[in-house]
Formats: sequence, structure tokens, C-alpha cells
Amino acid sequence: PEAVAAMQEVERVGKALGKPEDPALLHNATGLFNYMQDWPKAVAYGERAVKAWDAKPKPGLARAEVLNNLGAAYMGAGQRERAEAVYREALASARANGQPVGVSLNNIADVLQQTGRQREALPLLAEAAAEFERDGSIPEAAIVYSNIGANHADLGQRAAAASAFARSLALFKQSDNVPR
Repeated sequence: PEAVAAMQEVERVGKALGKPEDPALLHNATGLFNYMQDWPKAVAYGERAVKAWDAKPKPGLARAEVLNNLGAAYMGAGQRERAEAVYREALASARANGQPVGVSLNNIADVLQQTGRQREALPLLAEAAAEFERDGSIPEAAIVYSNIGANHADLGQRAAAASAFARSLALFKQSDNVPR
């Protein structure tokens, strides 16, 4: 509650001073409301964050990050079609700007898996895993391999699932990322 109050106070002061909306503040608020699972507020702040970023891009904050955060809000709100569209927009933005695409690929694949489209998800996950491993992002690669395993399991491909889960476990052991 204190974090929400502080963000809202910063927002109130900015408005009182006639400042334009700050995409980073709105992006952070979106993340906070995602964490709190307050989906209507997360969606509202996420939409404002994208508009604020589009009005004045924030150095150090990629548009794809803002969109991925908004997509997570839509997923939490159960709006999978909207989430997929936003995640695909994030992927296009990242590709167009030469930025990493692994997070966007994994997010799209999550929507695809949840909507029974595992075969479509697998190539996206393979690309994400390759990027994360190439970049040395071991915890992220571990998550992606777990997702690959889940997709193979959903398809009844037990050997492929076991192999992906084994790779995920090996990577998690390397990174010792207990919360993930």
C-alpha cells in the first residue's frame, strides 16, 4: 500500500506541475499492479504507459518492455487475445530496434500454450532459448526450457518433454534461482 500511495503521490505532483505523464512511472505502476493482481488498474496504467512512451520515448526503457508489461496485465485479466496482440507488438518493436526478443517470444508462446496452440509455441520457445543461452541469461533460459517441456508434454511427446525438463533443471541448478 505504501508503494502505491507513493506512486500516486508522484503522479499527483506531476499533474499539479503540468508535467507530461512519465512512461517509466506508469510502467512501474503497471508492474506493481500486476504483482498485486489488480488487473483493471494494471491494464489502465499499462495503456497510459504505452501512450506516454509513444508521446515521448524514455531513454533506457524500451517500448517492448512497456508492451510486455501491458500484455501481462491483459493475461492476468483473462484477455488472452488482447495479450497476444500486445505481445506481438512488443516483439515487432524489439526486432525493429535491434533489441532482445526472448521475453516477447516466451510471452507469446505462453498465450499459444494456454490456447491449445503448442505446435505454434515450440519454434518461438526454441528461438527464445537460443537467445537467452547465447546472452548468458541462464535463469531465463531455464524457464524457457521448462515451457518447452510443458508444450511437448501437452502434445504427448514424452521423450522431448523429458529432455527439455532435464535441460531446464540443469540450468536452474547453475543459476540457483530459487524463486523462479
